[in-house]
Amino acid sequence: MIYVYLKQRAYKKAEKFVRSKKNPELYFILGRELLERGLANRAITFLKNSMNTEANFSLGLAYYLKKDYEKAKHYFLSYHPPDELGKGKRDFWLFKTYLQLGNSEKALDYLKKASSYDNFYGAVSRKLLGLRVYKPVQFSSVEPPRLFPELYRIRELGFLSYMRYEAFRHEHLATTGDVLLISRIDPYTSIRLAVKKYGVKSEIYRVVSHPTPYENLVFEAAQKFEVPVPLIYAVMRQESLFDPYAVSSSGAKGLMQLIDSTARWKAKRLGLKIRSVFDPETNITLGTAYLAFLMDYWNGDLIRVIASYNAGHGAVSRWKRYEDDFLFIELIPYNETRNYVKRVLYNYYVYSEKLEKGL
Repeated sequence: MIYVYLKQRAYKKAEKFVRSKKNPELYFILGRELLERGLANRAITFLKNSMNTEANFSLGLAYYLKKDYEKAKHYFLSYHPPDELGKGKRDFWLFKTYLQLGNSEKALDYLKKASSYDNFYGAVSRKLLGLRVYKPVQFSSVEPPRLFPELYRIRELGFLSYMRYEAFRHEHLATTGDVLLISRIDPYTSIRLAVKKYGVKSEIYRVVSHPTPYENLVFEAAQKFEVPVPLIYAVMRQESLFDPYAVSSSGAKGLMQLIDSTARWKAKRLGLKIRSVFDPETNITLGTAYLAFLMDYWNGDLIRVIASYNAGHGAVSRWKRYEDDFLFIELIPYNETRNYVKRVLYNYYVYSEKLEKGL
């Protein structure tokens, strides 16, 4: 019932319903919804009655929005997340809060703490500190490949799905040499193998995590539509992990996960005939054309361009606007889009540095 009221924006009915149920989780759901609508005072009332682990962070945001930075600091300091993403988020917002309080020394301490995490918050913090986001890895030695010769033969015969099946069936045999070589013929499999066999903190994962496949197609589309190359790769990585045959639960297809209506719309505007939306050239061309449309629509506002690629520019146009881009990101009403924006921005920072240095 709570979601019915929220969808109807019947907040008074929602508040009455939540108070009648006295369920701490419902208090968080409503409090978060009110906060995302910019109703900080009403949000605080409900968030304070929640037991959700994210409640303190949301309370910190609510008081930050009210410019009550002392209380914002209190709640950010009371937020104890178990994972690195949450810790980076907490430390970054403590940096912003101490900055507003005029304590630049404390602010710098928390900015340095946030910079230690390999995620969106760490990347932004490193950029603010004038540090590199992407650190190149040089292997002293690479293990000889065991799987690649056979996988390569299968791929050359055109059996991509079977190649992937064999790679993951024998992942326990995979070496760093396999992961590196596979990245040349199928980045999707290479990245997934690196994660499953070695983990996201491994050197081999860092080497293969942000590849630049389809270079000729990407650079040609970037030049034609005046879209930054790092943005195309950042979106492509998040959308499909470079799987040209990816299909989402919502029916989005290919490298840049185009839904049929968007593909037809852009193809008609460009005078193109779509033979297959899974074709890399077609998909990259149409996806980049859509990014160009969003860049023009938002006058180059990268954050709203990225949010619109996921949620649609119509939805983003209805969201509350903030002068502080970080507040805008944290208060995106769709959880999926909020996380999407952070991941694509992280990818964008990495690709910007890699492509600038030719790494």
